[in-house]
Amino acid sequence: MAIRPYWRDPTRFQIDFYPVDSKTRKRTVLPPGITKKTAIEIEKDLCSAKKNNQPRLSVSATVNELFRDYLAYSKNYLAPSTIKDVEMVFNNSISKILGDFRAEDLNRQHMNSYIKIRSKIKYRNRPPKNKTMLREMRYVSAFITWCRENIRGFRNTDFSLPKLKVIKPKPIILTFEEAIKLIVSANQLTRTWLLVITDGILRKSEASNLTWPDIDFERKTIKVIQKGGEENIKPITDITITEINKLSRRTKFVFQSPVKKAPAPLRDLRGSIEAARKKAGIEKRVYPHLLRHSMSTLFLEAGGDLRTLQGILGHSDIKMTEWYTQIMVEQKRKQLNNLGLDRALTKALEEQKNNDN
Repeated sequence: MAIRPYWRDPTRFQIDFYPVDSKTRKRTVLPPGITKKTAIEIEKDLCSAKKNNQPRLSVSATVNELFRDYLAYSKNYLAPSTIKDVEMVFNNSISKILGDFRAEDLNRQHMNSYIKIRSKIKYRNRPPKNKTMLREMRYVSAFITWCRENIRGFRNTDFSLPKLKVIKPKPIILTFEEAIKLIVSANQLTRTWLLVITDGILRKSEASNLTWPDIDFERKTIKVIQKGGEENIKPITDITITEINKLSRRTKFVFQSPVKKAPAPLRDLRGSIEAARKKAGIEKRVYPHLLRHSMSTLFLEAGGDLRTLQGILGHSDIKMTEWYTQIMVEQKRKQLNNLGLDRALTKALEEQKNNDN
């Protein structure tokens, strides 16, 4: 659950939660005048109401016997997509490798064995990555935590997860020229959508949820609702204002689906983005969030500071913003390698050594 300001009226609070026996998230918007302290008390009442539904299970049960109850209990709290992923992992891996062991006996050695066996189970002729196995083991860790909290007498102090090295992929960004070519090559609706993302350095959801009252044409700013329900005012350029004015204002959302009175879904824009990529002659894989990464990196390369970029991106922790400095280092290393300085110096030193001999 989470308490956050109501996006339509920041003076009010809303509580997001998954009620008992429900697969969909519910939102409770509190009436005006409720303080943050009272909202926290209401959230505690919802938590205590859920805890009254805790199951009573046996300590000596196996993982297979308990995991189904864990899934049924977790449906009240986790998102449906997460529940679906946990069920798939349990059926394909956890039940086959750890299912016959008592849950109370699981320890680090069991998880090491899980890694050895799981690494041999291939999907599409490919072994699983460490990132995938780490996610699956975290599901087991959450299951053990649930057992400790819900099964009387359950004692498992030896359980821990082994460390796995996760290799992050090398960052790929678009150059300024590639971003311009992509935007120009798209159709009117997709071009404006990509331009808003690029100009405001927005997330795709922030651009899609824009309504006409969110745009201040006189001050040339847009108001976006970021993660956590916080508002952020961002400046936009004249060309973005010009392109937005070409769209119809008869809709609620700036980028609205022609079928429903809702933001245009990303699947309707993917085909247009792919067509624009091919038309622009870009060989890199292009997706909307790539523009956010690219413009953030270009902002730092142009002399912008991290604190300003943190405010633009809406990051709560500056460590998240520092990730873009790593992209800058990789880009500079790639550009230096393209210059051939290393190869030229190596060749010159070899020639000098031969001449000295």
